[in-house]
Parts: sequence; C-alpha cells; structure tokens
Amino acid sequence: MVLSVCQRCRLRVLNGTRNHLTSLPPLNNNSEQNNVKELYLSENDLENDVLDVIAEYSHLRILHLAYNELTELYDRQVTRLLELCTSNLLTLLLVENCVVF
Repeated sequence: MVLSVCQRCRLRVLNGTRNHLTSLPPLNNNSEQNNVKELYLSENDLENDVLDVIAEYSHLRILHLAYNELTELYDRQVTRLLELCTSNLLTLLLVENCVVF
C-alpha cells in the first residue's frame, strides 16, 4: 500500500519507519515510479528478501534499514548494494540487524 502512492507521483523521499512492514512489493521498472532517492525503513520487521526489492531502486542516495530482521546478505545482494554505492548511494544504515556477510 505504501508504494502504491509512489506509483502515482514523483516521490523522492519514502519514510516507512515504524510501520511493522514485513515486505515490500516489487517495484515497477517504469522510470517515473523509480524516482525515490531516500528510503527510510528502520524499525520494521523486514527480512533478507526485502534487499532484492530495494536493489531495484536505482536512484537511491540514502537507505536506512536499522532495527529490522536482516540476518544475511547474499552475494547478489552485496553486489547490487555495492553497485548502488558506486553510483548513487551515499548512506547505508544497517544498525542492529545481526547481518552476516
């Protein structure tokens, strides 16, 4: 439901902090729907599979995922996050997730 708003406008900042989110729907690759630059998803119940969806946000500059249920980053996810870091991503926050690489 949160991302349905994103599909109707040119949303740049999406703050889904403290909403008990357990997943995110797949992002449509339409360029008008992929304008989010700041994604705040801290203090939810997101697990490892959310990283595959987040990796599709090609314009991300800030990504906050602190205090979720992330436990492991798979090679493909690490690769995609590194690609984001070299192109756009300036801030990546993964505090309090018990992540194993």
